Amino acid sequence: MSWQHQLDQLDQELASLLADMRRFEGAQLTQHPAPGKWSALENIYHLWQAEQQSLRYVMKKTSSGVAGIPKVGPIEAWRKFLIVVNLRLPVKIKAPAGVNPGNLPAVNSLDEVAAPYLAFRQELRAFLQALPADAAGRAIYKHPFAGRLSASGMILFFAEHFRRHAAQIRRTLG
Repeated sequence: MSWQHQLDQLDQELASLLADMRRFEGAQLTQHPAPGKWSALENIYHLWQAEQQSLRYVMKKTSSGVAGIPKVGPIEAWRKFLIVVNLRLPVKIKAPAGVNPGNLPAVNSLDEVAAPYLAFRQELRAFLQALPADAAGRAIYKHPFAGRLSASGMILFFAEHFRRHAAQIRRTLG
């Protein structure tokens, strides 16, 4: 499956989640389901920030071309498998400091996140479409756990990560 198709599907899932979240009051969106658990707004903000920081890394990595970036090779399939398994298991995963809601500004409304998140997705799509043809299959993204991945691997991570947090959001909101 191409990254374009993956991103199309992911954009539909984001639109659906945001529509579901809009049915709730601000207090419900900021309520923590239990001590130490993230609110719905913290979850969605974390998703946006994780994707945004990932893209910033890829933009920097590819800023002087992709010729020097190694190809992913067959090991990428293993790395993608690790991401899928890791994010689908029902075990708590500690977020990297840069995208941990405890280290991010407080968010008080869905509009503070929804509009910039949707705009970011357009920026992501435009950036990936503008990549040179020889970027395909190159290890342009570095996942903190799984290692170097292609653009398709990065979008797979975004999808699995999004689905994990979307389920948390929906559980939190009931």
